[in-house]
Amino acid sequence: MQHLVPAWEPCDCCDDYLCNIHIGHHVHDCSCPGIDEWVEHGVFPYADCLDPDGRIINDAGIVVHIDTTNSCNNKLTVID
Repeated sequence: MQHLVPAWEPCDCCDDYLCNIHIGHHVHDCSCPGIDEWVEHGVFPYADCLDPDGRIINDAGIVVHIDTTNSCNNKLTVID
């Protein structure tokens, strides 16, 4: 079993969340898609879903990634 951490976890300095994908950025400042996009792909970013290699693992164990081809509207996509 691989060790997973949340993509988004509480910040020690404020009431916001930090992004473990975009290190050093609060969730509201990073380029991650909104929560609805995560949930649509079976991922809850506040739960353990990020592996040590930075891969996002959904509830079914499928790897998804953030598609940044359109920087204004990042999407999660399944990796085949």
